[in-house]
Amino acid sequence: TFTHLSGTTGSINQLWRDPSQTDKIYIASSNNYVSPDKTTGASLVADTDVSGKIGYDVKVSGDGSLVFLCCKQGSSFRYYVSEDFGANYTEIGSGMGIVTACNRAESAVTDVKNDDGFFNIYVSTANGSLSGIFLSEDHGATWTNIGPGGSTLFAPFSTSLSSQGNYNNIISHIPGKPDECL
Repeated sequence: TFTHLSGTTGSINQLWRDPSQTDKIYIASSNNYVSPDKTTGASLVADTDVSGKIGYDVKVSGDGSLVFLCCKQGSSFRYYVSEDFGANYTEIGSGMGIVTACNRAESAVTDVKNDDGFFNIYVSTANGSLSGIFLSEDHGATWTNIGPGGSTLFAPFSTSLSSQGNYNNIISHIPGKPDECL
């Protein structure tokens, strides 16, 4: 049985449970919400940079300290990272190399830290065909394109009939292995 979570309205694009708190839920939607306890309802993410943008994807690190949001504003994606359990968000600037002009963006945040003590963040972007796969090994401070789009050698969404990256684009990490994604 499903029930309406009080405090929420609009379309929901993604739900993500905080792995460190079984009742805490993040909701990427036409309004971005967080529910500290599924029995008490949800409230808007308080950060003014994130409010008013359409959330498409949200992921949380294994200990709940890092939250990553992919939001759309107009025709471009904006990316936000919180390193304080979702209390405050910092926008990752478009000059960091992640594709922003795309139809779909998906992310993954690792459950464990890498050898340098950071959670890895992966972002996959698509405009029908793959735009790129990006990796940050330092909580979003710097980014590397690990899967360049536009290549005939690596075109996972393209066939001779169509390009399906607007629908089939998804990325995840291997649990316990922060340096591996799929």
